Amino acid sequence: MHFAVVFVALAGCDPGTLDPIVTADRAGLTCLDIALPQCVPTCDPVVQGCSAGETCSFFGSGFGCWDTVEAPRELFEACEFANACEPGLACVGPEVAIVCAPDSSGCCTPYCDLDGPNVCPGAGHQCIPFFSPGVAPPGLKHLGICGIR
Repeated sequence: MHFAVVFVALAGCDPGTLDPIVTADRAGLTCLDIALPQCVPTCDPVVQGCSAGETCSFFGSGFGCWDTVEAPRELFEACEFANACEPGLACVGPEVAIVCAPDSSGCCTPYCDLDGPNVCPGAGHQCIPFFSPGVAPPGLKHLGICGIR
């Protein structure tokens, strides 16, 4: 899968553990593993739940609410960054979503719930695990993306 990151300065994290620096005002934050570790609100990409103008994106160590680009891409459109797609969509490599242009660096495809019915758009797409077996963070074993195996 292809994920890229746009850097924005936010509250700090402990670079040794990539945990938010623990204070009462930082409950519910996740530390994103980018150029300098950053804390952002934790989210579930299937539910979203971020503020307007933000999307729930994966940045290496967790899912967090992050500003979307100025003109977020829609379903099956080309993308370059994790936050380049409309909320509810992941920017993945074009090999995952066969309806995407094979020469693009990424493509917007929906997050899905592995425990739910297959609601994936796109010919031959099904809900496939987002994480490799045994590496899903607690509470995210249900997370999938619509694509091909």
